[in-house]
Amino acid sequence: MNDDITKQILEELREANQFNRKAHRFYSTILVIILIISIMLPFGFRQLGLLKSRSQTEEKQTWRQVENLLDQAEYAKALELTHSLVKKSPNYWYGYSYLGTIYHAMGDVAKAEENYAKAHNLFPDEENEKTLKAIRKVIETKRHQLNK
Repeated sequence: MNDDITKQILEELREANQFNRKAHRFYSTILVIILIISIMLPFGFRQLGLLKSRSQTEEKQTWRQVENLLDQAEYAKALELTHSLVKKSPNYWYGYSYLGTIYHAMGDVAKAEENYAKAHNLFPDEENEKTLKAIRKVIETKRHQLNK
């Protein structure tokens, strides 16, 4: 009888040990998966545009530089910097909007209208539409004054 109990205890210990090894493997696998995800997640977010990269932050600072140049009426420098930014991101409406603003401040309403139109075509929101209509109204008013 003692042998039967001993065998039963040993069998239960073996089963418990097997269960513990399976649980250990399972939790180790989960830990490795979590580790891999935590390493890869920032790269995935960056690819999706959810995490700003260093260059995006630098670009934002450069747009601030354009704003500062505009505020200081340094239009030639603002224009040069904005053109370089537009070359880097030719499908970004924001750059064309800035070009329109700079050309308008410089008095070149034709180029301002051209760039505001590009901005509106790339991002046809209400604000871009208002800006485009406003510059076209300025051009029309100037034409009307010249024809008098």
